[in-house]
Amino acid sequence: MNRITVKELLEEHGLTWWNLYKRSQGAFSKSMCHDWVRGAHLPSRRSAVKIAFALGLPAAHVLGLLKTREKYQNRPPQPAFCITCHRKLYRIPENSELYTQIPPQ
Repeated sequence: MNRITVKELLEEHGLTWWNLYKRSQGAFSKSMCHDWVRGAHLPSRRSAVKIAFALGLPAAHVLGLLKTREKYQNRPPQPAFCITCHRKLYRIPENSELYTQIPPQ
């Protein structure tokens, strides 16, 4: 069975991201609901259960239906370190041969 996105789930029930935000009664932020609908992020399993409660659906049904992210996808990327000044860099520039993933000693 193919899993669906939050946008597709809301379209099935004739709702928008704003309706999800209002029905959640503060469980989600507006930006979180909007990001799920536009596909910028996937909800966690915990958020999928909250979505189920907001929509009045069984939690097991929504967990089996929605695409969710795994725990390992929550971690931020490891910083790179400049080999000359040893600063942490979270975005690696074009000349990436001057940077390393190994922290300075």
